[in-house]
Amino acid sequence: ERAINMMVATILLMLATIIFSGTPGFLSGQGSRGLQVESVVALPFLVARAVGADVALTYRYGAMEVDSVGAGVAAAITVVAALILFGWLAVAWWRGTLEKRFAPDVALTAVLFSVVTSRVFSPQFSIWLLGIGALCWAASRSRLHQSVGLVLAATLVAQFLYPWGYGALLAGEWWAVVAQTVRIGLVLVATVLAARAVLLSGRGRTQVRAEESVVV
Repeated sequence: ERAINMMVATILLMLATIIFSGTPGFLSGQGSRGLQVESVVALPFLVARAVGADVALTYRYGAMEVDSVGAGVAAAITVVAALILFGWLAVAWWRGTLEKRFAPDVALTAVLFSVVTSRVFSPQFSIWLLGIGALCWAASRSRLHQSVGLVLAATLVAQFLYPWGYGALLAGEWWAVVAQTVRIGLVLVATVLAARAVLLSGRGRTQVRAEESVVV
């Protein structure tokens, strides 16, 4: 229990550091970034661009970002979504829902939350997901085998799209946008399945203790 508590607290602290202050490495500048074209929330802008809408892209922080009306609002939404999801995770821990969960399942769920709410969903993020996902896949007690399979499929699509299809994605070619849509869709479904398995199933500490008191 103590190990899980420390792990969750560490993950939350890392997320807060990334969002509000920026950290060294390829995540630096996160707090002042716009929407990198690879991110989840940038997908509607890419689809609009593919069908002829006037959506501008700008090179900034070593990557292409969406520079169009609504991009700032979408970026702000990602921060709010991250706070909500990680708040949900914190409440689940407080209620005792995470006590009997497989620790790598909790960690993978937290990283999925971070990825889908990030303004920088670079292909390198797959390293985080696959590293923890391997632990889940190898353990029979893990509830996230489906999520890991979806993440693996999304990673294969990303390897096809980046770098070979990157130019086509920026040009708004339909096949590249479809590939990006498939990639994002797979990760979103993996996140929903992970959240349901880790946070919604099972009983929390309060309910268990209440029942134990009745029995006594």
